Amino acid sequence: MHRKPLRWIWLGLLGWLMAAPALAEENWHTRGELTVEAPGIVETILPPDLVSAADGSLDLTLTGPDGLARSFELYWRESVADVHQVLSAGQVTLDAQGRFAWEGAVTDGIVVREVQVQLAVADALARVDVEGLYQGQWQMLAQNAAVFEAGAAARAAIAVPPAAYERLRLHLTALDRRARTAVAPIREVAVTGTPASKDYAVQTIDLPFQRSDADGHLVIDAVLPGSGLHLRSVQVETEALFQGAWQLGRNSIAGSRKAFAEVRSGRAEHVGRTPRLLTLRLASDWPGRSLVVKLEQTQRYIGAVTALRAEVRLPRLVFAADRPGRYILSTGGGQKAPLSAQPGDTLRRPDREAAVSAIHGNPLWRPASLVERFQLKGAPFDAGGYTWRAPLAVSEPGYYRLALSLEAVLKSAGQPIRIVHEGRQVPYIQGGVESKSIDLPVSLAFDQKKNQSQWTIQLPGASGQWQSLSLHAEGLFSRRLQWERPKPGNLGWEPWRAVQWENRDAQETALRLDLADLPPDVDRLRAVMDNGDNAPIVISKITARYAAPTLYFLAHASGTYQVYGGNPQAAPPQYDLSLVQDQLLATLAEETGMGALEAFQRPAWQSRFEAAFKDTGWGLYAVLGLVTLALVVVIVRLFPKA
Repeated sequence: MHRKPLRWIWLGLLGWLMAAPALAEENWHTRGELTVEAPGIVETILPPDLVSAADGSLDLTLTGPDGLARSFELYWRESVADVHQVLSAGQVTLDAQGRFAWEGAVTDGIVVREVQVQLAVADALARVDVEGLYQGQWQMLAQNAAVFEAGAAARAAIAVPPAAYERLRLHLTALDRRARTAVAPIREVAVTGTPASKDYAVQTIDLPFQRSDADGHLVIDAVLPGSGLHLRSVQVETEALFQGAWQLGRNSIAGSRKAFAEVRSGRAEHVGRTPRLLTLRLASDWPGRSLVVKLEQTQRYIGAVTALRAEVRLPRLVFAADRPGRYILSTGGGQKAPLSAQPGDTLRRPDREAAVSAIHGNPLWRPASLVERFQLKGAPFDAGGYTWRAPLAVSEPGYYRLALSLEAVLKSAGQPIRIVHEGRQVPYIQGGVESKSIDLPVSLAFDQKKNQSQWTIQLPGASGQWQSLSLHAEGLFSRRLQWERPKPGNLGWEPWRAVQWENRDAQETALRLDLADLPPDVDRLRAVMDNGDNAPIVISKITARYAAPTLYFLAHASGTYQVYGGNPQAAPPQYDLSLVQDQLLATLAEETGMGALEAFQRPAWQSRFEAAFKDTGWGLYAVLGLVTLALVVVIVRLFPKA
């Protein structure tokens, strides 16, 4: 009777022990390998992928070949301050020329740049030749250097070419004031220099990025390979020189919306040695992995962004390998390792240096796995009240970015949308507004008697999302262009704006019209140009730009998703994706697009009937009133007549 509880306890303990390695296997984000061939002190430069820093420490674990954790030390660089070392005389002789020969070893790998000589006789004068042993060969460093009286003793400071000399040898010929040929002994030889130390490890890395146009800025979205990296600079390479205001910041997620937080800003005004390279100086730790660069778009040509780079400062890692084999470095385990400015032992030298290889991420922490891992699924979807939908093809699970099509922008009219898969909402993040352009047909009406050109421009639809309109033409000209809009009720045209359009070379030029003040119910414009005594100009192309909202969503399965919109009663969605924003912002979303819209509308009586019974609709009260009236009638009929 008493053995069954013990048996269940032992079975539970055995199951926990079997599950523990699996749980430990999941609890990491990024890993790299170090191959050690023999025991000893091993040093490596930590690659940026394995940097996960916060509050002066790194989330890092070192595991040995036996699967057990090992101790290690992290530091930035060794000391670079000057050091002074008094050398010990290893050999003192008189050479064949009767000179005093002194030889001693330089220890600790000091890079010597100056030798100081002190004589035992205070009033002696001497000249000295200095030789240095470097990489197995003696080299003459200084000849006929003077040793003269300074204070109570004779001293000399002799500059030599900086190098890590193994030994120094001095040949001294002294002149005594009383006995001109007397040899004065050397009391002390010292050297001044810097330790053969390692300065900061600096690496330039290419960053994957996405480019978009939004709010008059060229937006460059990138992801750093590590979190909390120390950035020395960010470099943006463009097709042409950029001049104007720039912003550097990062994305965050708050309230189901992606927001930009500025970290630094400035202006580029000058032409440097590399005119197509914009360098943004930082020299500070960068929070998180998201990095965004915004360049102010002006009339100056910038062209495509050809490269984005970051110059990062990387820490060094040192550990004592007790056995040969494969050592594993892992992030994400929650073990905080302090990062020091300098090593604890300044005289320590590693036995060997190794490089980290086979860096890879945990597949369980990919965005495609986050939906199932954290159960981030939306509520059941009710299509009532929505007037359109569009298919969204997803080839494989992952993290996607969707910019609404023009048709969706015109039909949604700023109303919230829903992404649906198998009857449930798909959580998404509301991103920024991207500027997209379309070509419009060129419709010319020419009045030959007046030599007047008229272009009627029909927008695909009336909307407050139209940003600008551009006319493209070639040739030399200077004309006044009158913009007109329809009168109320479409009873003719009325003047709206007038601009002067000039082109001083034969290349193509574009005239841009800002549509921010265009009434949202206007979908047509007319451009009127009086040519005077000149030949009419030819408009080769008309383009319109509009603001397309962007959405970021997690697709946990492949298949056809649906985008629903056009419901005036739909409230802005509130999803829980901010809980995993570190994982979502640590990767670039894959671009995807919508299919053709399918418009649908339920019968008016059915929509009104459903709306009447939603929330605090009047339908329920009407039914209760009818029921009450029916009960009163029944009660009255049951009572006998008076």
